[in-house]
Amino acid sequence: MVPTVALLTPDVSELGARMGISFFANGVGILIGPPISGALLTANYNWWVPGVFSGIAALAGGMVYIIIRMMIFKSRIEE
Repeated sequence: MVPTVALLTPDVSELGARMGISFFANGVGILIGPPISGALLTANYNWWVPGVFSGIAALAGGMVYIIIRMMIFKSRIEE
């Protein structure tokens, strides 16, 4: 995560703040992800349901990264 934030930060003076924000967002995901997966597991132990949830969450995070990267690339071309 650290190299990704450093890559997406154009001004090095903002790196610490952006790292803190990204660690906060990551921490929220770490805190709420396992309880949600446990609730989706249910008493029947349907393991595919939390797996699908985790996969969708990972895909959503990847898509956010790709969108941000494209926005940064577009803004650098326009300069």
